[in-house]
Order: sequence, then C-alpha cells, then structure tokens
Amino acid sequence: MKSKLSMILFAALALAACKADENKRVSESADNIGDQQRDLSRAEGDQAKSSARVARESAELSKADVSFDSHKAMAIDGYQRELTVFASQAAIARGMLADKTMTDEDHAKATGAVITFERDLSNATAAVENLKTATADTWDDQASRAESAINDMRDAQDDAFSALSVKRTIVSAVPGA
Repeated sequence: MKSKLSMILFAALALAACKADENKRVSESADNIGDQQRDLSRAEGDQAKSSARVARESAELSKADVSFDSHKAMAIDGYQRELTVFASQAAIARGMLADKTMTDEDHAKATGAVITFERDLSNATAAVENLKTATADTWDDQASRAESAINDMRDAQDDAFSALSVKRTIVSAVPGA
C-alpha cells in the first residue's frame, strides 16, 4: 500500500510540477503577449508620429518645390530678357558688317568676330533653355554652365564690336553681370 500511496503521491507531485511548469509557460506566454501588445501600441504611436512627421515634411518639401520653381522661372526669364537684347546686338553687328566699308583684312576679322558672337549667343541661348529642365539637384551646375556661356557671349560681343570699331553700350539686365 505504501508503494501505491508513494506512487500516487509521486504522480500528484509530478502532476503539480507539470502544472506549475505549464502555468509558468502560460504566464510567460501571457507576458509575451502583453509585451507584444505594448510594442504594437508603441509602434502604432510611433507610426502615427512618423506619419504626422512625414506629412509635415512632405508639406515643407512641396512648399520648397513651389519656391524653387518660382525662383527658377524668374531667373530664366531674366536670362532670356538679356539674351533678347544680345540677339538684337548680334543683328546690328551683322548689319554693320554688311554696310561697313573696310579693308579685306578688317572685314575678314570683323566677319569672324561677328560669327563667333552669333555662335556664342546660340550657345548661351541653348544653355539658358537647358535651365528649364534643371532640378534642385542640377540647378547649380546648369546655372554655372549658362553663366559661363553668357560670359563667353559677352566677350565675343565686345570682340565683334571692337572689330567693327564700335564700343559696346549695353548694360546687362542680369544683376552681377
């Protein structure tokens, strides 16, 4: 009988130990669920904060894009106005070349200078036209190229009018030019 009682006691202890072990696993699982729910709540809160931040930054980016596009349009308009003046100067130089009586050597020099001026005007016009496709990332590089082309054109204009024995009287329409 002792042995049956021992076995029953041992089985009850084993069952209690299993039950305690199972309760521990259930408790750990419950704790894990609680932890996961808290993490999810934090993540949802972070996501809500993140979504609000993303929306705010998106709005700021949109404003920056509008500002960039507006300033870009004004800059291009200024360049185009300046180029319009230079185009009229190229036409005047071409006309003066046709009407001017010069030695063959002076005529050849003036013709070359006027052709260079017209070519550089065309290059500057193309560089300014390319600014229309510039993005915020490419603006500085493309604007630098346009400025360089415009400066080359100005030098060529000076050379053309010098060859025609006429001083340049144009004042640039773009600040700092």
